[in-house]
Amino acid sequence: MERRCDRCGRDLPPGEPAWVLRLEAYADFDGTLRDLDAELLEAELQALLEELEEAAAGEGTTYVEEEVYLKRLYRLCRACRERWVANPLNLPLPERWE
Repeated sequence: MERRCDRCGRDLPPGEPAWVLRLEAYADFDGTLRDLDAELLEAELQALLEELEEAAAGEGTTYVEEEVYLKRLYRLCRACRERWVANPLNLPLPERWE
């Protein structure tokens, strides 16, 4: 079975340690609904219904589904794991870290 780092693409030989990163993101509903113009609301709902119908006809994850819940699995080599752990949100780093 061939293993490869999903971040850098490096082959991972048998017996070399690797880490599985599970990324899970879901919508955070604060209980408040926006006040929308009735026409705008109807147009947004119609667009959403059309997208859901298209998704039901096909297979796989749709944009609408990923707006609510997203789950990804990544395999990382040691170096990529260390980079991710040091800065998981990919924020700008101070000059001394670059």
